[in-house]
Amino acid sequence: MDRLPDVPTDRSLRSGPSLRKLALVAAMVAKVRSIDKHLRPKAYFAHHIEAACAVLAAGARPVIYVAHTSLEAELPYYFSRLDRLARAAGRIGDRVGCRAATVAAAISPQMTASLSSGTKPLRYLPIPWRISPTANEHERARARVALGLEETDRVLLYAGNLDAYQGWEDIVRATALLHNDLPLVRLLVATESSVGPLTNLARQLGIERALRIATLRGETARRQAHAAADIATIPRRAPGGLPIKLLESLSRGIPTIATQRARAGLALGPSCMSVIDDSPLAIATAARDLFGDRQKRHALAAQGRLYIAREHSDEKFLSAYDALIQCATGARSWPPRPGVAEHRAPQTPPTCTIGKHRAPPSIEARRLGIPHGTR
Repeated sequence: MDRLPDVPTDRSLRSGPSLRKLALVAAMVAKVRSIDKHLRPKAYFAHHIEAACAVLAAGARPVIYVAHTSLEAELPYYFSRLDRLARAAGRIGDRVGCRAATVAAAISPQMTASLSSGTKPLRYLPIPWRISPTANEHERARARVALGLEETDRVLLYAGNLDAYQGWEDIVRATALLHNDLPLVRLLVATESSVGPLTNLARQLGIERALRIATLRGETARRQAHAAADIATIPRRAPGGLPIKLLESLSRGIPTIATQRARAGLALGPSCMSVIDDSPLAIATAARDLFGDRQKRHALAAQGRLYIAREHSDEKFLSAYDALIQCATGARSWPPRPGVAEHRAPQTPPTCTIGKHRAPPSIEARRLGIPHGTR
């Protein structure tokens, strides 16, 4: 397993484009050329646009591009004053990744549909996810004490970054609406982002005393935040991408409210409560309903864990993974035409996964190189 040196050094967890990432892409090009020369992998898995650009620039083939988000939809939130230019640049980036690669896939059904074209349809690659043990009452009580919460508090959780494309402001406004009727409502925000905009908005809405802030650094902190929560909230301002926080809350057995965009086209069914986009009132109404119905919360928690076990299992992932390798390394066109026999690729083809985040070799297939952070 090869790793790039951490130069230029940066400990920021901020998402989005940066000069450091451009420097790392240049270093990645040289690393891929070295790998291609000495190991000659059968195929390259390129996760998101940075990895795709590096592998394509290095001249390595075949390339399996895995889209993590829609650049056209997301980039304008980082360059609000250059909205049209950022959208156009994102559109080009999406096309380069999807069309220049040998085969392209996406990590959500919504992106699979939106990024597909008539000449290059994408395939859905589900993220493999494990079921986490649920917190018992003792762990819940300890988590609440550690985070400054009372046992009687009714806790909404938002666990993720505070970038503009997330739409986290709707959760704060929903909390303000709830606080009028339910004074024990608390908003727990677990994040590694700068919290200045969050605290300012809470102060403007008069709910600064209802706000609690926690870290998401490491599994212990993540588990503590979820153990303390009654309900998880998943908003989304920009279409495209898949909120990892959605899979995490479902897998941990937390009753979850998700907006339509946040669902990302997943067949969630009764595993979470769905609300319309961009509506603090809809979120507040759903939360009020769940706070008042313990049985419904328990049912959502159970259905969420069943969904993760069924739709994000190792078997689902490996089936899609193997199909992508067959498409990239087989002699036939893709997708398979009706009546044409499937090409059988070796069961364990040597492949190379390229991305900003890497897991140890023993779990690389399980984690697929996808970050477990705040996206």
